[in-house]
Parts: sequence; structure tokens; C-alpha cells
Amino acid sequence: MSLKRPLAYPNWQCVIKYMNSNTRILLSQHCPELRRLEKSISLKVHSFDFCCQDPIFLNDSVYRVGIFRQYHDKNCEIPEEIQWFNNNGGMRQDVDKYGFPSSGYLRMDDDYLQKRKKKLQKRIKKLKKKLPGSADRLKYAVKNLKHLNDLIFRFDLQSKNLEPPFTHYLQLSISPMSLLAKYQIPSRTNEAQQTERLVYKQPLESAQKYLIEKLFGGRSQIFIGRLGGSLHDQHFPMGSLLRVQNLNIQSWSFVHYRDKVESVLDYKNYPLETLTLCGEEINHPIAETAQQLSFTGLPSGFPVIRHRNVEFSCCFDITASVLRLVQHMLSTRKSIGVCYAFNYWSSLLLTEFVEKIKEAHEERVKLFVNTRNDTFSNCVVLQMTDTSDLFVYWTNAKMNYLKIEVLPSGSPVPIEHDE
Repeated sequence: MSLKRPLAYPNWQCVIKYMNSNTRILLSQHCPELRRLEKSISLKVHSFDFCCQDPIFLNDSVYRVGIFRQYHDKNCEIPEEIQWFNNNGGMRQDVDKYGFPSSGYLRMDDDYLQKRKKKLQKRIKKLKKKLPGSADRLKYAVKNLKHLNDLIFRFDLQSKNLEPPFTHYLQLSISPMSLLAKYQIPSRTNEAQQTERLVYKQPLESAQKYLIEKLFGGRSQIFIGRLGGSLHDQHFPMGSLLRVQNLNIQSWSFVHYRDKVESVLDYKNYPLETLTLCGEEINHPIAETAQQLSFTGLPSGFPVIRHRNVEFSCCFDITASVLRLVQHMLSTRKSIGVCYAFNYWSSLLLTEFVEKIKEAHEERVKLFVNTRNDTFSNCVVLQMTDTSDLFVYWTNAKMNYLKIEVLPSGSPVPIEHDE
């Protein structure tokens, strides 16, 4: 029988390189001897969403920092709202010892609360007499009364400077979650969830910064398949260099955090494959170097578009917008290679668009194909210059795109393949 020998240093390099990112991070935290080695090897992350006081979605795991409230008496009835937060990672904002928000919270007048309580009690009595037709309204009123009683109870403790029957803890929870279901709430009975609690002595923002630094700090390179979130709230680890394939940002606030993004995003040496925006285009090299822009809706400057390759996702009537874009492209004589795609829910309307464009520019039509097969439904080719044509066609039914593309004169209709 062969003896089990520990892995040598070169073997660890290979093992860590292909290890699941969450596993190697946890291994690094528990094995100081491997920490420097693990940090030196590029980390590959499929999907990464993070911002202040929000969950960190790291591949198939969710890291949450929140405030957990533990009651001293196990028989005490925990408010429904608090029970929900306790089961789902904790409260997302800082609170005082009585559970009131640390900032931005106005205390209600005691007399007002008591008057409101009496009104609720009277309403509950009336609703009980109207059962069973009033069952839903009764349930809602009882829920409001419980919430109000809890408020009054905690306000009373605060005014008398008494100790509350609970203690708040800073909690880190790690829960598994598939990429397709990452925005769902993890199961309350998920046995795989890991939690760790500390005495609540620092604000959530500081705890979030500490967690991000622990997970990603000290790494020379981090490869990220998709980076999302509200970037102006994000705390990027110092010294890290992010190489991102697909970036999703809120374009209207980009100006406020562009320096932060530039300091960590290696977009010059590792250009983005797609940049998802909303609101307006970004006049910045980060957009110019991206292979494709993706818009939810239409940018504010439409039909003027700086980028050469843009995809629009629309859930409204785009007939007038498409006609304006075609006219703009013909007038400005866009160069070969420019391609705009519209992802639209109605294939019937997409078919009609092509015919309307043909009718609007009858004098420029070089080719019109009206068919229905696995490749495309119909296509119109408009002459743009002596050497280029504008192709407007609806791709196959499965892909459901309307494409507007500038190609060399005489080019065949592009073939779209399902992926």
C-alpha cells in the first residue's frame, strides 16, 4: 500500500489554479502556509456582483454581511420582519441597541402611536364580526398591530434607558446558489449555509470593506466573466487588477466613479467583450474599446450612436425608432462593419419593420427577400455608397433579432446560427 504524501509546492500551484474559487478562498483563510501562494495565482470568477451593504454574488455562492438580532428568551415571539431578516442574512442597515436605524430615522410621538394603536384595535374588532369575508384584511390589520406594539415597546425601553431583550450581532453568512437563481432568497432550511457572528461594534460598511479585502485583497490579477452592481458603492480591494469580460454599469452616474474603475479595471490590455449600459452612452475609452455595447432601452442621444456594435433590448414599440435609425445611417453613410441589433419580443412586428423600411426607401432598394425559414424571415438591402450597402433583416425565429448592418456591396445575406 502506498503512503499518502503531502502535495509539494509545484503540485499545489496546479491544484489551486483549477480549484473552485470559493473553495480556494476558504482554504487560504484556514491555511496560512498556502495563503501567499494562493494569492499569487490568478483568480477566475464567473460572476461577481457587489456593492456596499449588499450581498456579494461570487460564482455559485452568496456572501452576506448583515445585522442578526438574537433574543435572550427562546420563548419570546420574534417579530415577523426580524425573523425574515434573521433567516436571510440579517438587516442591511446599521441600527442602535434598540433596533432603530442609526441615521435618518425620525421618532414618532408617543401619543400618535397610542392613538394609532386604538384605531387598529377597533378595526380588528369590526373585521372579526365580518368573517370569513374579511379574513385577508383582518390578517393584515393584526400584522400591523404586532408591528406597532413592537415599536411602542422598544420606544418605551429607549426612553427609560433599559436593556432590550435582545442583542445585535454582526453576521457573515455564505450560502450556495446557482447562477440562474442567484436573485432568489436561499432556503431557510439550507443546511449548507455557513454563518459566523461577531459582537456588533463596527458599521456594516466597514465590515463589507473588510470582507472584500479578505476575499480579493493582495491579488495581482482577477479574471471576472461578468461584473455587475452599482459601481459607485463598490469598495475595490487595493492593488488588485480586474480583467472583466462583461461589465454592467449604470451609465448616468459613471462620471462619479470613473477614477475608481480606471484604477482597478485593466480594460486597455484586456478589452471588454460587452458593456451593458442604460440611459446614455459613455464618452470614455472603456466604451470605445468594448467589442459590443448592450442597452436596455434606447440611449438618450438616439439615433446618434458613437459605438459601431450595439444591441438594444426593448419591450416597447420601436417602429419609429428603427425608421429614424435607418434614415440616420443612410444620411451619415456609416462605415462598413457598423452593426445595430434590436432584441424584440414580437417576431410579427419585426417582419413588418423590414417591409416598412423597403417602402420608405424604395429608390435605394437593391434586394428584397421575403421568405420564412430557419435562417431569416425577410431582408432588404439598401444602397448606401458605391462600395457599401445597408442590410436590414430579421434573424431566425429562435434568436428573434432585427439587425441593421453595413456590409460591402454584393455581400450575401448574413447567416445567423443559434448558440
